[in-house]
This record gives sequence, C-alpha cells and structure tokens, in this order.
Amino acid sequence: MKKFKWLVPTIYIIFLMLPIYWLLNMSFKTTTEIINTYTLWPQEFTLDNYKKIFTDSTWYTGYLNSIYYVVLNTIISLHYHFFSFIPQ
Repeated sequence: MKKFKWLVPTIYIIFLMLPIYWLLNMSFKTTTEIINTYTLWPQEFTLDNYKKIFTDSTWYTGYLNSIYYVVLNTIISLHYHFFSFIPQ
C-alpha cells in the first residue's frame, strides 16, 4: 500500500489540470476546429485568438470591468474584515 501512496495525489492533480489544459488547447484552435472536431491537440495551430484579444478594443471594457470589480471587492473585504477583527 505504501508503494502507491503517490497514486491518489497524482490522479487528483491530473484531474485538476484537465480544465486548464482544455482551455489552452481551445485557445490554439481555429473556430471551425473547435465547433466541428473533437481532438486532444490542435490540428491547425494558430495564435489568431490571442492576436484578436490583445488588439481588438472591444475586449478592453471587459478587462477594465474585471479590474474594477476585483479592486472594489478587495477594498470592501479588507474594510469588513479589519473592523470585524477589532476587539470590543
């Protein structure tokens, strides 16, 4: 049993890494390949998706909204937790 002590954590880590692999895999595929085929590796490797995200100005609003909500949530959380820590 001690021989296979590494097996469960390894399977768990692989299971956790699958969505990250799938996201990266899809990011390097063309749109038609994503819709029409099911492959574990891109048949036509492309960086066009990254070019579009970093050059198309319509994506900037989403980035700014994400940053705004993260900063606002952090400020509210820190304020709430700081004042809940003060002993009475």
